[in-house]
Amino acid sequence: MLWYSMSKRFSKQDWIDLGLNILRTGGPDALTVEQLCKEAGKTRGSFYFHFETTDSFMLALAENWYQSFTREITEREFTNTARLDLLNQLASRVDLELEAGIRQLAMRHMPVLEIISRGDRERIDWLARLYEQSGQFTSDEATSLASIEYAAFVGFRIVNPDLKSADAKKLYNAFLSFTGRA
Repeated sequence: MLWYSMSKRFSKQDWIDLGLNILRTGGPDALTVEQLCKEAGKTRGSFYFHFETTDSFMLALAENWYQSFTREITEREFTNTARLDLLNQLASRVDLELEAGIRQLAMRHMPVLEIISRGDRERIDWLARLYEQSGQFTSDEATSLASIEYAAFVGFRIVNPDLKSADAKKLYNAFLSFTGRA
């Protein structure tokens, strides 16, 4: 089945969206120019019009992940009472399949790993600020709790790559009950 209509002009963002979808459903092994073109119903020339190399495409995927799933979250401002509620909502809506795919890709491409690592650091710093601003934790406690929580979040995908979103949500709710936030 084609991703888009054959007659639709394919933009750079269309290629990125398609790549993220393939990464989400098939992992990095499915992320080939041949597969992308087949899904898009486009030629290799169309792909290379927007991306000089496959590496530049991989970097574009990682940057899109970073902007969409890290920067758009960490740059938000909320009242102190809404912060931890927001965190709980965001954690339950994370696209776990895409998180797994982007991390698998990062293990194969050092420049992608650098972008994902930057996003991880910003996510942990953001979590720590949320905890500290709640008034329930010191700065050191907030940083420790954020690091542990984030490691658990990422670790779920490593320890159990087939973990379903509903099961991940149950585990996250258990974590919240252990920290007194449920």
